[in-house]
Amino acid sequence: MIRRYLFLLTLFFLLSAGFAAAQSSTPKQTQPAKPAPETPGPSKPKVGKQQLYGLGDQMFLINAGPQIPLFYQSETGAISPTNLTVGGLGSLEVDFFLNNNLTVGGEFGGSFAFSPNNRTLFMVPVTAKVSWIFHLYPFDFPVFFGAGVNFMRLDNELFVGPIARPGVAAYWNFTSKWSFGLRAVYWWVPEIYFGQSPPPDRSRFGNFLDISLSALYHF
Repeated sequence: MIRRYLFLLTLFFLLSAGFAAAQSSTPKQTQPAKPAPETPGPSKPKVGKQQLYGLGDQMFLINAGPQIPLFYQSETGAISPTNLTVGGLGSLEVDFFLNNNLTVGGEFGGSFAFSPNNRTLFMVPVTAKVSWIFHLYPFDFPVFFGAGVNFMRLDNELFVGPIARPGVAAYWNFTSKWSFGLRAVYWWVPEIYFGQSPPPDRSRFGNFLDISLSALYHF
């Protein structure tokens, strides 16, 4: 009996030692780390107010469409027709973002229209431009103002004067790189004369409207 008890006790200790060794060699399962508590910060921007652009972003624009002659205005305020046909225009533009909404840039282009006796009026404005853009993704709505120098030619007569061009536009962001849309720009073209030829009373203020299609490339 004693030998049997000793054998059973020895077997129990051997099994216990083996079980303990097996438990110690089994890797313990690590509990997943608890995420660190979020520190309070600024709330995420709502849709339509996200920061889409920043300092250093740029966009290149190609504009083309019809130009509508509206009227001429004299120094006294008298209104007269332009006697010009609906013409056409095209321009290239580069804008630089200062922040998400504000851009500065420049535009170069030209327009043409015809008089009843088949004389052609060419205008080539070179303008600096500032824009404020309202974002409502995927649409952008710029409000802008441009001013600069206008080179105007009618037959062999050349006139160089100032020009101002306020406008609005609506663009659809087709991809992150390309946008397409429509813009309307008002042209205010002073044609002021000094001296005797032409006399000052021939000074006029031209008023035109262009409605053009635009393609934008963001980079």
